[in-house]
Amino acid sequence: SSTSSASTPSPAQTASAATGASNQLTLVDLARLVGKVKANNGRPHTLWCNPVAYRNILNAYWIAGVEPEYVTVNAPDCNGGTTQRPCLAFQGIPVYIDEFYPNNETVGSGSDGSSIYAMVLGRGGVYGIVPQNFGRRMIRVKEVLVSAACQTTFRVYWPVGLVLEKEDALARIQFRPAAN
Repeated sequence: SSTSSASTPSPAQTASAATGASNQLTLVDLARLVGKVKANNGRPHTLWCNPVAYRNILNAYWIAGVEPEYVTVNAPDCNGGTTQRPCLAFQGIPVYIDEFYPNNETVGSGSDGSSIYAMVLGRGGVYGIVPQNFGRRMIRVKEVLVSAACQTTFRVYWPVGLVLEKEDALARIQFRPAAN
């Protein structure tokens, strides 16, 4: 199980997906997650998850017989600007993937669980405390050339401390994935 910290929602802000033989995350589960956020008039700015959870969100759409929803977001580029990209969404809320987020949480009797977080970003929600010498340029993008490959990788750095100003600005749903 996860340990308690300032970035972990309280039990009141944590939901569990429906359990059963399928362990399938549903669109109803995602709606319950979004419903737990009360800050920003009950409207999270983002859903945050790992790649396993992302695939389970896509499966929830497909199993419901609904085309996955996408929104256009501005993403940082290596030149300090932004570019527009399509992004999976739920109820208009973009879903962002964090490949460094674990997918081995203990949920029920299994240790293959994942979480999806709904977050309000900015004052009144989750925001970063930036080192003083960074000024207004909080996110750093670096271009990394991969040896022996014809591809470019971008690394995005966000060296900040996180603050959760209001508890109801962050909610989590835990589930055991049906799709890895």
